[in-house]
Amino acid sequence: MSPIETMSVDTVASYARRRADAVDVVLLLPDAPAFDEPTTLRLRDGQKTLRCAATCVQTAGGVLVTASVPGRQLGKQVWRLSLQTGEPRTSHQLEARLLASRAQPVALLTGPVPETVLQPPRPRATTAPSGPATPAARARRGAVKVVDTLLSPLPDDRAARYRGALAGVARRVSRSS
Repeated sequence: MSPIETMSVDTVASYARRRADAVDVVLLLPDAPAFDEPTTLRLRDGQKTLRCAATCVQTAGGVLVTASVPGRQLGKQVWRLSLQTGEPRTSHQLEARLLASRAQPVALLTGPVPETVLQPPRPRATTAPSGPATPAARARRGAVKVVDTLLSPLPDDRAARYRGALAGVARRVSRSS
């Protein structure tokens, strides 16, 4: 088993973008030494592993890794990235993840995987589904709006007295029907 080393990925100069049927991944590894060829970018989602050839170029800012991943194979997952370099193969875990979706743009998430685990949300209280309003409820709601509009110019105490009297009349009418 080869040793696994974790490497940081520059946030500003690294990116992923969809191009035709492929996703181009460009990573700048600021603290990485020069890698021996051949280099392979490995993407893992827990169950599935994809491997694709990568090129490494030493720059003033670090090692620039470029790879093209077949877009159809990505699906809708979050992929962990690692590099396999040289002979014998040495694995380098990268502090980056590739977020892929068929309907959305791809995103490169740099930095270590967050260790925070949130509590699952509490189930929502189930209430009885309210069906369509009955004709009586719709008529009452309309009458309340009309009464509120008509009583709005009156002083509050007087409008409250009239609303109370009208509510009593409405209750008597609804009981008699």
